Amino acid sequence: MEKIQFDGLAVVSALFGAVIGSWLKIVEATDGRIAEPSTIFQLPEGCHGIFVGGVATARVGRMIGADRMTKMMLTGGKYNAD
Repeated sequence: MEKIQFDGLAVVSALFGAVIGSWLKIVEATDGRIAEPSTIFQLPEGCHGIFVGGVATARVGRMIGADRMTKMMLTGGKYNAD
């Protein structure tokens, strides 16, 4: 993810379907994101009582805001492309 984010090349991700767990962590490292309307984003670890932490939470938090990130982490909630 560090190489994707800091390599000096612009990387744009095209998203379709479910962007869940590790895929979300890869997508958040890209410079731009284009999502098809049916795309959903989720960190399901929270549904299973597993702590979601590390660099991923900081990056996702900057993308969607701290409040939504906290809800996603604690509940495993889904967000759509809107």
